[in-house]
Parts: sequence; structure tokens; C-alpha cells
Amino acid sequence: MHMERPTARKELLEEAQALAPEIISWYRTLHRMPETGWILPETAAFVRQELEKMGIACDAPYAEHSSVTAVIPGAEQGEGVALRADMDALNVREETGLSYAAENGNMHACGHDAHTAMLLGAAKLLSRRTGRLPGPVRLIFQAGEELSGVAERLAQEGVLETPHVGAVFGQHVGTLVGPLAVGTVAVKPGCAMAAKVRFAITVHGCGCHSGTPTQGVDPIAIAAQIITALQTLVSRECDAKEEAVLSVTSIHGGTADNIIPDTVELVGSLRAAGDALSARLSERIEAVAKGIAQAMRGDCTVRRELICPALQNDEAQTELVRTLAAELFGDARVHTAGAPSMASEDMACYLQERPGSFWFFGTQPESCLEGNHSPRFTVAESCLADGAALLAATAEAWLCGAACKK
Repeated sequence: MHMERPTARKELLEEAQALAPEIISWYRTLHRMPETGWILPETAAFVRQELEKMGIACDAPYAEHSSVTAVIPGAEQGEGVALRADMDALNVREETGLSYAAENGNMHACGHDAHTAMLLGAAKLLSRRTGRLPGPVRLIFQAGEELSGVAERLAQEGVLETPHVGAVFGQHVGTLVGPLAVGTVAVKPGCAMAAKVRFAITVHGCGCHSGTPTQGVDPIAIAAQIITALQTLVSRECDAKEEAVLSVTSIHGGTADNIIPDTVELVGSLRAAGDALSARLSERIEAVAKGIAQAMRGDCTVRRELICPALQNDEAQTELVRTLAAELFGDARVHTAGAPSMASEDMACYLQERPGSFWFFGTQPESCLEGNHSPRFTVAESCLADGAALLAATAEAWLCGAACKK
């Protein structure tokens, strides 16, 4: 695959580092105004404003979500490449003590503000290179990643079709594959992040006085047995080489110490490194729960929902990212992640439609190794320009390689 010469990429890195103050300013602005869910009016307006300052025309706003999409045209009307970042925050009250900390009860505790700032930086770099890009670059600033559903919706709405996109790339900051030194790139060919299934189990018993439990059916006792049994699905029904995690994260039932309730509600999630494994274990959740409930004279209703498929990186596109990262930053800052992350990411929906790669970017300062979703999660601003450079270099190199295959 032909790519731009390494010296040209070093020039791109130098140009990105010159943009560092602006990228950091974007990051801080976004960090101060976290919005959650599908509708992000202030965030979307800010991203549109900055893209328009670069001379990049945005697509018409979406009615049901606040994603922002745009196209940087190339010198030729060839096949395009897509770069994606997510923009939504979490309902977490910030405890970082930063001078630009959010004060609205929400927080960018997963680094999406950094993702958006770095993609804005990449957009600015690429907008200066339209005369030598062999094809267009599709920019996707996505809402609602934490809730899921928006990536699938965007794919259905044709975000990868007009112009036709041949590959999709993106990155995630933080500690999803363990602590990474600041500025380190971790690539993972194949399954890089887990599929996620959300489940809710309503255990139906028969309420009665707590002093006369034989006159009813205790759903709390049934729920306890179900929780214990579900923990064996990974330890006793998965091969040692299979990666999966099952967690019951919520249990609700009862109102007083002298009343056995009619029902108990369990909620949790299953994560599995592969869609087939995810489907098999999801079916077993229902079978185990119903079997136990009925054996203990009760019953249960099980609701299962695939929230996100497993994220599968294309090997060739991942090798491209590895090569570019090594040329930009040196071999010491690039390595291969071991086991897949058991977190999930709806970037997987784009990668079901097109080949591409999603890599992990180290941003946690040694002074604060709090993981993603922590109220104390922080990002080392010094590496944001590097992340922008890698995104831009990947898009440019992929387009050059695609043009050479014609």
C-alpha cells in the first residue's frame, strides 16, 4: 500500500503540535459544558461553529439526535474514508478540581471531549490538504454513544454512503485496556472490545408475612439463587480462552422488614469478546433464571437486549495504524493490546459495515490514574495534538493507498 513519505508525516505532526493551544482550548470548552444522551444542543452548535470557521460545510442537522457530520472534499472524487469521534458525557458529578471543571452535574468522565477536540484538530489539518487528498474525508461527531443506538441509526441513514466510505477509523482515550503511558498507542487486530447485552429479570413470587414464609413464595430467595448461578456461566460454561464478564448491577424488591414482596427486579449486563459467545451466554441467562425460579415455585420474566456488537478491527487497517503511529511517535510508543477490552463501543456498528480500526490512546497522567467513568478522570492535554495528527495521517495515508489500487 502506497502512503505519503515519512518526512511528510513528520511535517504533519509538527503542524499538529503548532495547533496544540487551539486543540486544548477546544477540549477545555467542551469539558466545561458536558451534555448527555442523544440531544446535545450546545456541543453540536460548538462543533458546527468550529468546522464552519475552517471552511468545512456541515450536513443538515438531524431531527432525533445531535450528531454533526461533514465532508472534507478531496482533489478527486475517489472513495472516501471516515473519522469518527463521540461527543456525549455522563451523568457523573465531577471531582477533579480542574479550573475548567464542569458544574452542571454532568461530566466528560470517559474522554469524549478529548475525542471531539482531537477530531476537530484532524479536520483542521486535513482541510489544509484538500488539494492533495485523493478522495473525501467523512467526519462523524456522534451523539449518544453512552446510550448506544446512534451509530446504528447513522449507518442506516447513509452516513457511510454519500460519499461512499471505504474504511472507518477512530480512537479512545483512557484505561480501557489497562494503564497506558501518556501518548502511547495500543492497537488490537480482531476483536478489540466486547459485545454488550443488557438484561432485566423480574422474579415473580407470592407476597406474604415475613413470619410465615411458607404461606407465600419468596422472590428475594429466588433472586439470590439466580444471582449466584449466573456467576457460573463464565466460570463453568466458557472455555478458559474465552473472554466474558457478567455483572448483576442492580436489585430492587421489598418495602418493609415484615413483608415478603411479590416481585424482585434484577438488572445487569453481559460482556463477551465475540458475537457468537455473546448470543450463547445471553440465551443461557434466560434458561438459568427461568429454571431456578420455576424449581423454587416461582416464575420470572427475562428481557434481553443486544446494546452493542463486538468491535472487530480489520487486520490490514490496524497494521496501517501501527505503521503510521510508529513513524510519527517512534516504536517505543506503539504496542499491541493483549486481551480485548470488556468495555463496549458502538464504533462496532460502523465496523460491521466497513473495514477499519479503532485504537486506544494513552492520556492518563501518572499523578491521576483514575479510569474511565470515574468522577476524577482526567486527560493529559499535552498529547491531544498527537492524537489529532494520528487521525489525520491515517485518513491521508488510507486515501493515498486506495488511490494507488485503482
